[in-house]
Amino acid sequence: MVLSPLEGVIDRDAELKRQRKEQEKLRNVIAANEKKLSDEKFLSRAPEEVVNQARENLASLQKQLQSVEDIIGQLSAD
Repeated sequence: MVLSPLEGVIDRDAELKRQRKEQEKLRNVIAANEKKLSDEKFLSRAPEEVVNQARENLASLQKQLQSVEDIIGQLSAD
């Protein structure tokens, strides 16, 4: 695998802005999912597979957020 520097290939400021927008969107969706999963009515009434899917979705969103935050960190550090 060959890694090449992206300097000059991407607009760093535009990419940073795009990643921060994605970060904010993910944080909002994560908050909504966490709220749903903390709702006792949802947990008691929803079928187990629906609750499990919501938990898996939350975990996936959290991984996506971590990736976006890693990218933001890299773009900010350069």
